[in-house]
Amino acid sequence: MGNTTTKYKDNKGKLNIENILNVCRYINKEEDYIQMMMVNKKYKEIHKKMKYNPFSIKSKKIFPKLTNQFLYSRNDNKIKGVHHILVEVISYSTYMKEIDDDIYCCNIKYEEEDKEEYGEKIENECNWIGRYYDREITEIRIEEHIKQCVDECFNGYTSLTKIELSPHLYKLPFKCFNNCKSLIKINIEYVTYIGDNCFSNCTRLKEIRMNKDIGYVGVVFGIVKV
Repeated sequence: MGNTTTKYKDNKGKLNIENILNVCRYINKEEDYIQMMMVNKKYKEIHKKMKYNPFSIKSKKIFPKLTNQFLYSRNDNKIKGVHHILVEVISYSTYMKEIDDDIYCCNIKYEEEDKEEYGEKIENECNWIGRYYDREITEIRIEEHIKQCVDECFNGYTSLTKIELSPHLYKLPFKCFNNCKSLIKINIEYVTYIGDNCFSNCTRLKEIRMNKDIGYVGVVFGIVKV
């Protein structure tokens, strides 16, 4: 019997169209998107499959199948005949006064100026909080619809002794609880990211209930013993 050779197709390291579509989510410049399509002949068909824009656009020229237009700024040009989704973080006041009814807003922040006009209760449309609470407050419960908070959100809240976080608040940003000198314990079991200086100078903090699978912990604790 003669020698036989079997050829195996090795797809290791190769990206199919589905993989490339996922990569496109992270492209934020039109020129980078165009260059990627030129890498491989089969990638030239990507634009016919994309139904949203990962960066700002002025027309449907490079996304002919567009159904959802993401607006990365309020100044972005709105394309007719598609759904509009504003990604930019805006205040609740801006949302109420300046945003057209046909635009869905992903990131609405409730802050001190909004409280003065609309009251203490954080509206359900909001999923961000700014430096909104009274600096002398002792206890805080963050509503479940809140998913993000700004840098230094509770920095310097020296009277704060207890805080209950939203289970959907996964990220504690830079200096989030810095100088909360009266805080004794906190449950952050849903949090997957803790920014730098998050608990610096929390001199009375003795107990932190933390997610064992947390993804990132910066230089956060300073003199605190965990």
